[in-house]
Amino acid sequence: MRDTGALQVRHTQKTLLFVHCLITADSTHSRNTHAVQVYELDGLDMKRVAEVETPHGLKCGTFGACSPATPVLATGSSRGELNTWDLSRLDTATWAVPAAHGSRPVNAVDGVAGGRPGLGAPELATAGADGRVCVWDPRVRDAPVLVLEPEAGCAHNAWAVAFGDVGDADSRCLAAGYDNGDVKLFDLRTGTARYECNVGNGVVALEFDRREIAMNTLAVSCLDSMLHVIDCRTQHPEHGMARASVRCPAGATLWGAKHTPQNRDVFMVHAGNGGMFLYKYRYPDARSVNNKDDRPMGVAGAIDLIAQTRTATAQPVHCFDWNRDKEGLAVYGSYDQCLRIMTVTGLSKLG
Repeated sequence: MRDTGALQVRHTQKTLLFVHCLITADSTHSRNTHAVQVYELDGLDMKRVAEVETPHGLKCGTFGACSPATPVLATGSSRGELNTWDLSRLDTATWAVPAAHGSRPVNAVDGVAGGRPGLGAPELATAGADGRVCVWDPRVRDAPVLVLEPEAGCAHNAWAVAFGDVGDADSRCLAAGYDNGDVKLFDLRTGTARYECNVGNGVVALEFDRREIAMNTLAVSCLDSMLHVIDCRTQHPEHGMARASVRCPAGATLWGAKHTPQNRDVFMVHAGNGGMFLYKYRYPDARSVNNKDDRPMGVAGAIDLIAQTRTATAQPVHCFDWNRDKEGLAVYGSYDQCLRIMTVTGLSKLG
């Protein structure tokens, strides 16, 4: 039995370049190894331009910690490894942590800054099956620069992680999601929890509408087909942050929500029923009001379903990404072992 794993996309003006990471229950190759494969879109043809075999299956990947001029992929494996790969010479990992989460899987990885001026260190964050959330600086060889440990006796599986609030080098937060439905926001300047809530079921994926601005909204995708958008602009000391919620028509696990590069309020949800659902977050007339204690309290907006596909594939669509240069151009992968390119029209009309 073979499963398709993580997919991340790096875009250029002339090509659509992406990495297709295979994770398997048996094997990808005859030597019982796995693979990172790089493809290039040439007209209507998809060509494999590079490949490297890995000893263990890959669970997740991100280009978040690299600049546009240096295509570096960071991956987490099913055996707890964290690696970075230079796609211009995909022969061996450029940085490796053999036991980032012991021998437990690295469920999610996100990156930030990538050496861009004014945005701080090129850090990576990982969420592991050991319940820990770790922050790494590839310039520090072997140890995380910060470890967010679960409370004693509450080591829930950490499934999702996302950087946010990266407006400058001095502000940075990290969102983490867990199998019990917990969502936690950590202030990385102090290493403490800034906010937490429980959305009722396992958190499969998290994404801020924009990483490199002051926190605005956070999309939360869940096991039970529920989609939540947390408004992070206002936090009341007792009532926390406002949250809008909607049940996706998929009736299945929501594997993620990806915001379009051109409009931060529009995002595609890809689901376990093989379908995709385009949503837009609609802000309320006033994003905050003064509560009876005369402190500002956030007001939730609404999550509007704009369009949906008939089932794009019979298997779950587990990964999706937009092209940054060509509005509406996207790529997605599914458990039927296929990679597909799609175009979504009319996005510019959504405001």
